[in-house]
Amino acid sequence: MATYVFVHGAFQGGWVWKKVESILRDNRHEVYSPTLTGCGERSHLLREDVDLHTYISDIGNFFYFENVRDVILVSNGYSGMVTSAVLQAMPQVARKILYIDAVIPRQGKSFLDLAGEGLSHVIDSHLRNNWLVKPWALLSFGITEPADREWFEPRLVNFPLAAFTTQFPGKFDGTLFDRTFVHCRNGPDGANWKTGHEAKRMGWDYCELESGPFPMVTAPQELAALLMSKGD
Repeated sequence: MATYVFVHGAFQGGWVWKKVESILRDNRHEVYSPTLTGCGERSHLLREDVDLHTYISDIGNFFYFENVRDVILVSNGYSGMVTSAVLQAMPQVARKILYIDAVIPRQGKSFLDLAGEGLSHVIDSHLRNNWLVKPWALLSFGITEPADREWFEPRLVNFPLAAFTTQFPGKFDGTLFDRTFVHCRNGPDGANWKTGHEAKRMGWDYCELESGPFPMVTAPQELAALLMSKGD
């Protein structure tokens, strides 16, 4: 039996992992999916000063108070910034980390810096009150099945601009832990492929899924099988 901890990306919440959680628990694994401040069921806590440091504290506090160790830590999209920073400070909590098309941080760079000019324009067009970023078009998430869309879209919430613009704290060292990059081949653009190429260049374990960028929603069986294979 393995213990999995999932950290969601921007606009979502721990709810996004529900399908994969169910499969893993049916296979007798232990699963946790904490929700970041201002997201999901904690959306009422969203404030202008919520940023990357807030999210690092969220997940760091989760590990401390839940007292879980030796986990397989799974990130997606934006949350690569969060999980990487937590493991820099608390390397003992995880034995493996998987980046599902998640950002690989660099010292002194924000998520927006790493994502590039294209995303900057998208954020500008979705910015409200100079600090709230509205979720972008559902097409960007690769969610096409009507039932999935009906479940997924209403649960997306605004995200704080500061989370996108906070620089990664300290120097990221990907050699400190066993790491795997999972590239979803059917994403809307090539940005995540470039990140996967970087991971391979750095000597990371690398694999691919025939899915869109949110396999926890669109390909849960395939993702769960991959996660269990990495949990051995």
